[in-house]
Amino acid sequence: MRLITKSGTITRHSKTSPSKRASVSHMRFRVRRCFGAFRFDVAAFVLAVAQACQHTAVPEMIAPMKLWNWKKENLPSAVHSIRTAGAATVSVCVARLIGMPEAYWAAIATLVVMQSTLGATLTSSIERIVASALGASLGAVESTYFGSNLIVFAVAIFLLWVLSFVLRLEKTGYRYASVTLTIIVLIRRTGAPWIIAAHRFIEVSVGIVVALAVVAIWEERQRLADNTDVE
Repeated sequence: MRLITKSGTITRHSKTSPSKRASVSHMRFRVRRCFGAFRFDVAAFVLAVAQACQHTAVPEMIAPMKLWNWKKENLPSAVHSIRTAGAATVSVCVARLIGMPEAYWAAIATLVVMQSTLGATLTSSIERIVASALGASLGAVESTYFGSNLIVFAVAIFLLWVLSFVLRLEKTGYRYASVTLTIIVLIRRTGAPWIIAAHRFIEVSVGIVVALAVVAIWEERQRLADNTDVE
């Protein structure tokens, strides 16, 4: 309801009765009170859960995990880094000399199998060569007859596990074979799949042979000393 005073001011008068306004105000007060209590209960619940997790669940989950686990004897030495750098460089040079299109895979293979002793490097090298041959062969077959079909790709990865189990390849060898297959199948190239697979196998073999040669010629003195002490 509007009333115009002599000064021209417009005032409003609500038609709501005083008792009704009081009832509405009381209802608002109760809603605010209930909502405040609800917020307090939620906050208390969240705090209780956080405290419980802090005292029980979190330590039990983090205790078995070691985010930075290392041993002094496993740290790479300066001699090892120099040998590795030299072997990787030689691998790339040899792969380029024989005309490999992706010579960097020779360096990758060298870095993967490079160990401190000849025995450890030889064991790792044999497994990598077998795994590379499996992955390259199966990848060439899949690329030739099925292309980049993802369903066939998944089946091929599973078939690699079967072959790895039969040949007693460990998880590392299985992963290496799977990586080789993935590179051949999913990376598009213009050449024939069998040629690409052959190049991949040759590049890996070059890197492994270079790693074996370097380790055989230049073993780490610290490792030899450790072996002598043990004997």
